[in-house]
This record gives sequence, structure tokens and C-alpha cells, in this order.
Amino acid sequence: MTLIIFSYYFVMSRGSKPSKKSILIFPIGQLIIALIFLLSIQNIFAEDKIQLLESKLINLPDDTTKANTLLILGKHFCSIDNDKALMYLQEAFSISTELDYQEGIGLSLLWQGRVYYYKDDYPLSNKYLDKAKKILENTESIDDLAFVYFALGENCRITGDNFRALEMYKAAIQLAEKTGNEEMASSYYCSIGVVLLSRNETEKSLKYFREALSIKKRINDRIGISNTLTSIGKSYELLGEFDSSLLCHYEALEIRTALKMDRHIAGSEYKIGGVLIKMHKYKEAENHLQIALKKFTGLKEKTGIIITNLRIAVARNYLGRTDAVNLAQNSLAMAKEIDNPYLISHAFKILSDICYNNKNYQDSHNYLLKYKDLQDSLFSAEKERLLTEFETKFQLPPLRTFMES
Repeated sequence: MTLIIFSYYFVMSRGSKPSKKSILIFPIGQLIIALIFLLSIQNIFAEDKIQLLESKLINLPDDTTKANTLLILGKHFCSIDNDKALMYLQEAFSISTELDYQEGIGLSLLWQGRVYYYKDDYPLSNKYLDKAKKILENTESIDDLAFVYFALGENCRITGDNFRALEMYKAAIQLAEKTGNEEMASSYYCSIGVVLLSRNETEKSLKYFREALSIKKRINDRIGISNTLTSIGKSYELLGEFDSSLLCHYEALEIRTALKMDRHIAGSEYKIGGVLIKMHKYKEAENHLQIALKKFTGLKEKTGIIITNLRIAVARNYLGRTDAVNLAQNSLAMAKEIDNPYLISHAFKILSDICYNNKNYQDSHNYLLKYKDLQDSLFSAEKERLLTEFETKFQLPPLRTFMES
């Protein structure tokens, strides 16, 4: 909240009375410094806790306590160190299986599924998540089961199956409603907003994002606040309101930086770079994109590396750099290596645009044909018909009504 207030006063005070600006920014700036310091201390303690748990593992007997400890560690390293996370989660699965500890079995499968999501292996991720769903359906872990549906929805969304993604998010919301978990419910509504955004229903998606942001502020979910601000920023970008978009993205970046969330920091830098390209600020855009690339490379996240390099290629093309085509072609090769048709399609479109800008019309035409052919296979008329049919049957309740019921 402090960061949002700071940005608001800063924008409102530009061009206003100097005395008012200095009065407002100075104390709030102190609060920001204090907040960042406290969050840094908190993160140090969190890391100490993880190291303490790791050191205690060797002396723990193979019981539910050890299984739960392994699950905590596996979840912690899920998006940070994939191999380390899998090591802990597989051991948790083995112990839980020997003890017939159903909740432990289900959670180990769930988080292994999430690890493979971060490894860009969505078919394998789905296999683990489906197994986790079958186990958790027979336990009292309703919130965990809701998260399984959400995770399945995320896999569907990222691979373009919006129909099934909405179906999974609906199931997650229904389960969150049973437990009254506002944090989870608001996140799942955000995911629905993301799907609507991908279908160019921007105004409709903003309603979900704004209400979700209100809930997340009320429960002080700082990670959720940053994620929702990012989605709102994307909505404003699509509406052509670039200044408002940047304001949201910078607010999200401040929160993520304070929390030392490298993956999310990379995402913010990537999105800021994209908005700056649309504002024709290409050099500034590349600076932000290089930060994102460094973060994604450190995390070994191939999808992030590919999309960031493609965006850097766009910026360099506008700057007149001759290496733009090679960078985009290398990104296309990487997309083919991980067999992601959506990234391949995206690369074809960017290469077409770059070649056209360089008056290489034949290559531009060839890439455009490949892009359109792939688009036709990915987004068929039948899928759109099914999605429309689904939305007719699944009339989402207003967020306020849902949360007050």
C-alpha cells in the first residue's frame, strides 16, 4: 500500500506546488526505505529457516514429520532450483507411500507437477497433477485440491486451451468457496481475467482484476498485489494507456524487488520493456529487457529466455541494429528445441515484421505464411465454438457477490 500511495502522490504532484511535493514524498520515502529493510530482514530469516530445515533432515526418522519437511523444502525450491526440488519431493513421495500417508503422496505429486511446469514440460506436469487430483479428492485437503485445479488451468492456458483453462479455474473457485479462502479465490479470478485478456475482452478482464486487487489489498497479500498490478498494467497496455500501464508495472516491480522474487522481477522487467517499445523508447526498453534476460538465464527458464530475446530483437531492429534477425532466428531455434508451437508462432511473426522493416519482403512473406499456417492449427474455429458454448453455460457470478456469499 505504501508503494502505491507513493506513486500516486508522485504523479499527482508533478507540476504542482513544490512545497506539497516535498512534504508528501519525503516521509513516504522514509517508509519505503524502512519497509525494504524490514522485508530484507524477513527474507534473511526465511532463508535461515530453510537452511535449518535442511540441516535437520538427516536426523529425522522416516515419518510424516520428515515427509512434511521435505514437502516444505520441495515447494520452496520449486521455481528456484528444479533439480533440488525434485530430489526433496521424490523422497517425500517415497516416505509417504511407505506410510500410506495420502496427503503427503498427493502433495508430493502436486509440487512435482509444478516443477515440470517451470521446466516447460507441460504434458509431464499434467500427468503428475492428474495423479495428485485423484489422491487429494479422497482427503480433506480442499485448498490443495483447489490449487491442483488452478495448476491444471495454468497449463491449459499457457498451451492455448482456454476452454479447459476456464473449466479448471471454475472448479478451483468452487472449492475455494467451500473454505472461504479469499487469497486463493482472488487469485483464481485473476486467472479468469488473464484468459479474458487473451481473448481481447480487455474491459471485462479489468473488472476481475480490479476487484481481485481490492481483495488482495484487504488481506495484505503483497505477492498477489504485485501479480494483479501486472495484469492491470497489461490491460492498460492493450487499451493504449501506456503511462498508466507503466505505473502499474513499476509498482509491481518495487514490491517484487523488495521481496527478492527473481522470477517475478524478470517478468516485470520484460513487460516494462514491451510497453517502452510501444512508446518508441527502444534503448530504454532494451536496458530493461537485458535485466529480464539475465534473470531468466540464471533461472534456466527457456521460455523466458526465448520471449525476452525476441523482444530484444524487436528493440534492436528499431534501433537499426543488424543483429536483430540473427537473434530472432536463434530464438526460433530454441522454441523448436522445446517443441512449443506458441513460441514458434510468435517467433515467425516477429521475424516477418523485422524482415519487412528491413525491406526484405520475400523472407517477410515466407515467415508470415508459416505464422498463419501455425495459427490456423492452434486456434481452430471449433475450439472457439466450444469456448463460446462453455461461457454460455458457465455464467460467472460478480466478484463482490461471490466474496459476500
